[in-house]
Amino acid sequence: MKIMRQFSVLDKETEELIDEIPIPDFSLEEVKKIIKPSQYDLNLYDCYKITGCLKEYFESIGFCFDTDNKLYFLCCYKIHE
Repeated sequence: MKIMRQFSVLDKETEELIDEIPIPDFSLEEVKKIIKPSQYDLNLYDCYKITGCLKEYFESIGFCFDTDNKLYFLCCYKIHE
């Protein structure tokens, strides 16, 4: 089983899903230092809103966010190979 990480992008007004942006070089350990997940979500399978330090981290590695108009969430899904 392979896990793919992505940003789910929602329209801020309608909260409709408008885009899914893959995160090809996702570093689980780096992101866990920022999120500090509960003992029940050590692999970050839940969705996390992109704000604050998490937003700054992803911007530092090249992602851009239009937070005036959109909501961003770090999500994952299973790839069946």
